[in-house]
Amino acid sequence: MSGPAAADLTPSPKEPGPTTTVQAPPRPWGFWATSGWVLLTLGSVLSLGPAITIWVQSSPLGLSLWVNHNRAFLILLAIGPAVIFVGISVLAARLARWPVAEYLGLVRPRERDVVLGAACIIVYMAATLTLISLLGAEWTDAVARRTIDAYRDARADGSLPLLWLVTVVLAPVGEETLYRGFVFRGWAQSRMGVMGTILLTSVIFALMHHQYNLVVLLFVLCMGLILGWLRWRSGSTTLTILLHALANSIGCFVAAIYVGWSS
Repeated sequence: MSGPAAADLTPSPKEPGPTTTVQAPPRPWGFWATSGWVLLTLGSVLSLGPAITIWVQSSPLGLSLWVNHNRAFLILLAIGPAVIFVGISVLAARLARWPVAEYLGLVRPRERDVVLGAACIIVYMAATLTLISLLGAEWTDAVARRTIDAYRDARADGSLPLLWLVTVVLAPVGEETLYRGFVFRGWAQSRMGVMGTILLTSVIFALMHHQYNLVVLLFVLCMGLILGWLRWRSGSTTLTILLHALANSIGCFVAAIYVGWSS
């Protein structure tokens, strides 16, 4: 392209065009502030069950609902933690004056990260299940007893859809939004750094599954480390939500097969 038209498109070095200043995003919550939000979140979740129990025992209305519609309370107890995890994370991100999706890492992952992450989870779950089976039936029962019992009970009382909803959707969304989303953002940019953040969030993630035995807690810890590494590598909490859901789906399918064979 030549001539006057081309000259018009070329800014004169003597008359530079207007410049724009790119404003840096606000700093995320620091280590201690993030830790405070975590304590508030976990405290709210841990107090949910006792609060409902006190209400049932002290209120005629609560007692009536429990006796006649106790499944509604089970749904509330199942959905409550996910709502609290997501709600407080979103509130804290907004108070930090960040776009919520950006702060929590809720962005679309790259295809290669999805493939890598799925491969990591499938290999890890296969290795874990193989190790448990090699240890024998006694170890299999000890490690998987709570999961198997929960699946059997849910099938018996007709609440399998609720079990799948909580396990495959609500738990991954809530836990990943908090640990690999909100907490990762604040801690990774503090003096703790990325590696310290991956380790500590994985430990907390495992301890929140305290209903299981020590072997299962070690498996959950390793899962947390894998998800933390993938969160750092991809920059996407959406990816870890999907992979967490994949891992829990595999666990539910294995429990279904086990219950089907043993019944």
